[in-house]
Amino acid sequence: MNTKTNKTKQIHTSHWTVKNARGIRATNGNTFPAFDPDKLKQLMPGYQAWDNWLVRDEDGFVADVNGFRVLIALVRPVANGFDNGERIAYFYRADGEHYVAGGFLYGDHKLYDDIREWSGSTILRADGKLQTFYTLSTVCGRPVSVLLRQFRKSLSKAIS
Repeated sequence: MNTKTNKTKQIHTSHWTVKNARGIRATNGNTFPAFDPDKLKQLMPGYQAWDNWLVRDEDGFVADVNGFRVLIALVRPVANGFDNGERIAYFYRADGEHYVAGGFLYGDHKLYDDIREWSGSTILRADGKLQTFYTLSTVCGRPVSVLLRQFRKSLSKAIS
């Protein structure tokens, strides 16, 4: 495997080949250990959390947001079942171990009741602002073009 390093920021770029990938073997160092899921603590009581990502800086490193690590995750109310009420929530930690639920990323505001917030990524920009890229999903069967028109109308109202 060829690796290039930028010495000033310690950025490593790897160039993988099929041969490299075939040479990977599961070890204690690269495999998640067995655990008892019944002993896991809920990040947000009453909600199931799954797809998640840490806030990164513009160089791709895990960001320090005012002394905290910030985790963004998709959540849904446990009582609602599958495909209902998905939102993006955030969690933060200062101690490196215990996350605290911060709430929904966009507060109590949702664009539409029948549209779900879905997976994405979040960066801490050089100007100190967080920027999130994410997907909207719908199960109601409306065409995407209709959703985009409605989104544009909502956005123009919000910024005017």
